[in-house]
Amino acid sequence: VGNEANHNGEDIPEINLGINVVATQNAHELDSFDKNYDKNAWTSGMMVYNENDLAAALANGDNAILANDITITETIVIPASASTSYSRRAVGSTVNLNGKKIVANSSTYAFNNLGVVTFVDTVGTGSITARGMYNGYGNGSANVTTAKMTVVNGVYNAIGENGGAAIFNYGNVVIEDGTFTSLGSYSLNNQNT
Repeated sequence: VGNEANHNGEDIPEINLGINVVATQNAHELDSFDKNYDKNAWTSGMMVYNENDLAAALANGDNAILANDITITETIVIPASASTSYSRRAVGSTVNLNGKKIVANSSTYAFNNLGVVTFVDTVGTGSITARGMYNGYGNGSANVTTAKMTVVNGVYNAIGENGGAAIFNYGNVVIEDGTFTSLGSYSLNNQNT
């Protein structure tokens, strides 16, 4: 065929077969770059199309990628036992907003994480708008101070005017980046002192 078939640096050829293949390297592997070149690579997850898909993925400890905007009607609990993960960022489930929106009403917390979860938006326009998100809330039982929530990026809007917070924390929260807003008193409320 000759060099005409090779990429010229401009019009990148693309074939879309409807699958997503990703690879990461193990910590002990070396290549011509170094051993960390893909440390922030997004790994695979299951596409979720609605509240039930999202809840099932997180209950099973799977990574979830939003396929479209999702409306939450009741708090999705991420159990402490959901610790299987393909994410290199943290043990636990990862929710990739994928440029989509998760929306709940002003009296519903979108999530209550009792285990380990990471929120990321690989597109840059994703958001969660709800009364907020709990991290480690015991709901009548002892709070789970070992719950860990990591926010890599995204927009988190708390719309509960009488309480609520973008993140209402009873465990451990790591915020790498993101935008947090609240109609109420707090964008972030840390109860784990």
